[in-house]
Amino acid sequence: MLSGLPTRAMQAEGIHRRWSWEWLARGNFYVLAFLSAWLCVSSQVKFAEVQLLEIIYALDGFLIVAWLLFHHDRIRLLRPLFNIGLRWFVFLVLAVVLALVALQHDFYVSENVSILKQPFVVTMSRSGELVLDIGVMLALASQFIEDRRLCRFATMQFYWAGMAGCVYGFISFLGWTFFHVAMGGLGPGARIDGFNNEGGPFGVYAVTVICATAAAETQGWMSKTQMRLSIGFMFFCVIESLSKSALIEVALLIVIIALLRMSAVKSISVVLATVAGTFILFSALGLTDRVTAYFTIADSYEVISQTRPKDGNFVLGRAAGIFLAPRMIAAHPLAGIGWGNYPIVRDDPQYRRGSPAVNAALDAPTLGPIDYIVELGLPLFCYLTWVQIVPAFTLLRKGAPTAIVCLVLLLPISIWSGAHLNFTYPWIGVALALGMFYFQGDRYPGSMSPASTSR
Repeated sequence: MLSGLPTRAMQAEGIHRRWSWEWLARGNFYVLAFLSAWLCVSSQVKFAEVQLLEIIYALDGFLIVAWLLFHHDRIRLLRPLFNIGLRWFVFLVLAVVLALVALQHDFYVSENVSILKQPFVVTMSRSGELVLDIGVMLALASQFIEDRRLCRFATMQFYWAGMAGCVYGFISFLGWTFFHVAMGGLGPGARIDGFNNEGGPFGVYAVTVICATAAAETQGWMSKTQMRLSIGFMFFCVIESLSKSALIEVALLIVIIALLRMSAVKSISVVLATVAGTFILFSALGLTDRVTAYFTIADSYEVISQTRPKDGNFVLGRAAGIFLAPRMIAAHPLAGIGWGNYPIVRDDPQYRRGSPAVNAALDAPTLGPIDYIVELGLPLFCYLTWVQIVPAFTLLRKGAPTAIVCLVLLLPISIWSGAHLNFTYPWIGVALALGMFYFQGDRYPGSMSPASTSR
């Protein structure tokens, strides 16, 4: 009888210690959700070419792994999350294999380029960034599924961070428009860019927050009035960011929703109205002329690049991409040139065809899917697209609200419209959407009451 008392005491102590560590882990995810929400709005905050948020993700990842090893615990994922992770693992393996194949190409690396931009190293760097994004997305989604309070906290922090960036940009816009006072929330051309961002990426980010806001309303976390006013205000900021990618994102979302949720007649009407509205908006903002200018420059790229070889507006970015990318795809349609290799192969004479070399270590065509077809090849790009859209169609088939489906669809749509795969905020949106839909009840004291588990 007495010999059993120490055993019970030890068991009680072990249980207490485990609950203490679980609460510590829970606090870690609250901090991670908070930092993710507030730092993803400022993607330009970097340390030695690495985003601050990526450094935090890496450190937190080591912390989580150490915690699991110390407690002899293991990662538990729902099958939908496990399948998502497995598909992305296959993509990463294939991307690395193709990067090895691409080592046979000729590379033109400038002397001052960093080690992270060297052949194959750049692919591993991109892969490392993507591993962090995928890992954090799966970790947060898993925790959101178990703890609805955490999911709500993360969603509302994401919302308030987005609103703060938009308010700051809007105040800066008013200050410049009416008083010619320069503030930090505007970029070149008086484009709203929020907290230390760029107009284009900020617009894409704001669209993600808009979808998260609509999804939050479906969960009862804000009123319809707050949702509508917030979305209207943020959409104004999207327009004033002059982000072509963001406006294309909005158009694609409307078209996809119409095709999935409406009858044939209504969907055709909505699609036509969306195309017409997007064209009118592009024209009113002067974006149509900019797009036309890209193709005009590309048509005369060989001549213009010779006369203005140091002007990045002419020899870098989309104009150069329109000229160079088709030649790269024609030369390597299946295996691509290697993920991240565009800047270090673009000066190859077989692609330049008489135009000057520019030694641009950070150049990118920024042509949406063309970027990935160039670097990954057409087959792997098709697989990448499939990996991204499968979760959205799974949610759609299971009856998820449209706003939640859109939050997942923003990951592929952001790429189609010109954003980068390693942008953090679409991944946060995916984690929020999966957590909202697959929520299975809380394991932690003080959490909100569990919802249905029949998913």
